[in-house]
Amino acid sequence: MGISQPPEQSQPPFSARWATGRRLALISVILVAIAGVFTARALRQPAAVIAGAPRMRITTQAGERREVRLGDGAVVTLGEKSMVEYVIANARTDVELDGIARFEVAHTSARVFYVVAGNAQITDIGTVFVVRAFDTDTAVEVAVMKGRVSVGDRRRQSIPGASLGGQVEIDAGGAASVLPNGTITPVLPIDQRKYSDWIRE
Repeated sequence: MGISQPPEQSQPPFSARWATGRRLALISVILVAIAGVFTARALRQPAAVIAGAPRMRITTQAGERREVRLGDGAVVTLGEKSMVEYVIANARTDVELDGIARFEVAHTSARVFYVVAGNAQITDIGTVFVVRAFDTDTAVEVAVMKGRVSVGDRRRQSIPGASLGGQVEIDAGGAASVLPNGTITPVLPIDQRKYSDWIRE
């Protein structure tokens, strides 16, 4: 009595297997790309928003000035007719400004402090600085009293893979304007009174 052999399984042609492999590879690439897009969108959102931390708001009226210490230790002096909204969570603080404010931030590598004003994004590098961004202004102005800040066009930074070549660092005693088209230009000559007198009024 002979031993029966299991029937041979027919294999699809090599071309069919190759096409199937290509489809699977393409699907994997698409899934990775989609995940990358969602990750990029999440990273562009303030970390505190992602974590569900509350968004706080401070406003001033005409002739009013307020000084507030944030939960991360930073001190914000808000000029008249101005508003800041901020969220603090994880290892970063995100501030959005409409008006004029002075920021005093103790820089630490454990935290990042961002200020968004108009189309400008300012990153603290351990400093005291003033940002002016009223709706009636033609540009966002940033002046540094101590330390250094990094300034860029936030719209360009929100594009995944975009070059950050337009990022400019400003040292103490310097100032720059961020125009609506994203161009960053130094403010010369620098009138420090413009950025500090309002605090002493």
